[in-house]
Amino acid sequence: CESNQTSADACPSGDPSKAFGALTNAIVTLCERNPNMTYYELVSSVRTYLKGGGFSQKPCLECAPTNAQKPFIC
Repeated sequence: CESNQTSADACPSGDPSKAFGALTNAIVTLCERNPNMTYYELVSSVRTYLKGGGFSQKPCLECAPTNAQKPFIC
């Protein structure tokens, strides 16, 4: 997340022992849906996924411009 933010946890079951990191969950979920994404697609998809889930967290996922269209290795 950005330096002025706190990372978000998700707990959809209501059981705190089953909470997980919202960003980690987004990356894993999206990689399972599309294992052939590029870095750019992953960053864009993660931001959309988190926003759609009601999270205000803005992930800081970065890569060099020369790698943006290369496959993200899950």
